[in-house]
Amino acid sequence: MLAMAVEKPAVLNGAPIDYLECPADSIPLPTGTYDVVACQQGLQFFPDRLAAVAEMCRVLKPGGRLGVAVWSTIDRCPPVAALANAVGAVIGEAVADSYRRGPWGFPALDDLRVLIISAGFE
Repeated sequence: MLAMAVEKPAVLNGAPIDYLECPADSIPLPTGTYDVVACQQGLQFFPDRLAAVAEMCRVLKPGGRLGVAVWSTIDRCPPVAALANAVGAVIGEAVADSYRRGPWGFPALDDLRVLIISAGFE
């Protein structure tokens, strides 16, 4: 995904975007560097979510903004739920149940809110 993103042309009059491949809990950037940090569909996979969000907070300038997108529960995403049902029909319910227990993010918004506040955000 990073290779594809880097190849995209800059948006006319758009802000520059820096793409960085690194561990989420140890971002090799100075403190207070960025106005915005975005994490799209990754947070639910990080082994140490609190450390990762704390790093996002650290690299933001004072007053910076965080944008996070995470999956909700599988039952709130019909295409993914349909895939689980198809896996069950073709491979078996044991595999489908394992898939259903996958990294489906933060089913309760409060869990995400607590994580972000615990990491230092206001």
